[in-house]
Amino acid sequence: MRPPVFLSRRPGEPSDSALASWYRRLLATVASNRVRAGDWQLLEVAGWPDNDSCRNLLAWSWTTDGTGDVAHGSGRYVVVVNLSTEPADGRVGLGWTDLNGRGWNLTDLLDDRVYERSGDELADQGLFVALPPWGCHLFAMV
Repeated sequence: MRPPVFLSRRPGEPSDSALASWYRRLLATVASNRVRAGDWQLLEVAGWPDNDSCRNLLAWSWTTDGTGDVAHGSGRYVVVVNLSTEPADGRVGLGWTDLNGRGWNLTDLLDDRVYERSGDELADQGLFVALPPWGCHLFAMV
C-alpha cells in the first residue's frame, strides 16, 4: 500500500519484537566497541568457478589504532553481510599484511561465537564465510 505522503498517515503495522531486539543488540555492540573508529576498507570477496554466490556477500573492515578494547584487543573488525534471499559463501581477503605466523580468534560480536583461524590461511586464502539468507557476521579479531 502506498499512502500519499502529504497525509502523514499510514495503516498500523504490527511490531516485530525479534527484529527490534536484534537491532538493539547491534547498536549496543557498535556503541560499546570501537567498530566504527579508525580506517575503513572495502574487502574483496572471491568464490570459485562452480559457485558464484560470493557475489551476494559484502565485506568491509575497520582498523583502529591497535589498542582496541579490553575484551577484543587488536582493534580489527570485519563485517560480512549476505545481501540475498539465498545462502552465500566465499573467501574474504582481509588486506592486513601481518596475519601470518600466528593463530587468530574471530569473535562474532552479535552472537558471541568464537572461530579459531590460522593466520597463514587468512593471509593466503582469505577468511571463508558461509552465511544464510540475510545473514551477517561482525567479527572482532584477537
